[in-house]
Amino acid sequence: MKKIFYSIILGGIVFFGACSEEKNNTETAESSVTSKDTVTAVIEDEALVNENEIVSKYNYDKDWELIKKAILAKDFQELSAWARTDEFDAEMFIEMAQEDYFVEALKKTTYNDLRVEEMNGEMYLIFNASVTEIGEDGTEYGSGIALYLYQGDPSLMLEYFIAAG
Repeated sequence: MKKIFYSIILGGIVFFGACSEEKNNTETAESSVTSKDTVTAVIEDEALVNENEIVSKYNYDKDWELIKKAILAKDFQELSAWARTDEFDAEMFIEMAQEDYFVEALKKTTYNDLRVEEMNGEMYLIFNASVTEIGEDGTEYGSGIALYLYQGDPSLMLEYFIAAG
């Protein structure tokens, strides 16, 4: 009788141990599926990212095109998103950037056309547009706007601008 009793107890332990292992394997498989589903969902969400968001990793040429698009669309909120600091006044810049000479130069300028300049140990890309006119009295007048961009991580950033004229 003792032998039967111990056999039942031993059989129960083995049975419950096997069920526990099966449950752990099932949980592992389920978590694997959940992780895979989560990754798929994240990838699908990334595919739906708005084209104007800053999502590039050193795709400065694409960043430049998005910045130009924001300027031409007069979207100061979008342009503000590209600013390196809060000191960049996107609304004021867009107001000044509506001059015909500036708009035409902006449309024609590619990322590779931007001038590179070092200042204070940092490298900047510079977009410059200017126009010179001669008044009725023969005096030469000029206007210009320069936009300084910083090649940040992970995107191109607006540093500051200078306007004259």
